[in-house]
Amino acid sequence: MGDRVVVMNEVLLPIHTSPNCTTMMGGQIMAWMDLCAGMAAKRHCRYLAVTVSMDDLQFRHHAKVCVASHSPCDLSSAEPLSCAH
Repeated sequence: MGDRVVVMNEVLLPIHTSPNCTTMMGGQIMAWMDLCAGMAAKRHCRYLAVTVSMDDLQFRHHAKVCVASHSPCDLSSAEPLSCAH
């Protein structure tokens, strides 16, 4: 794995589920994806990085409580932007 790859493993707990349900909240999945992508971008750029946009996200299956989540992140692009310091 290069400096642009990060793999996260999480256990889905009841606090991550929708109220009165046993399936994972999509917002939590997105937050973990953003965290993983941010770590990959920071490793690659060796500087702070932010997620500017996402092109598409589709949930194909339900994620259940007490299931381990394996999330690989491979940085596909890093665009230079001007910043005021």
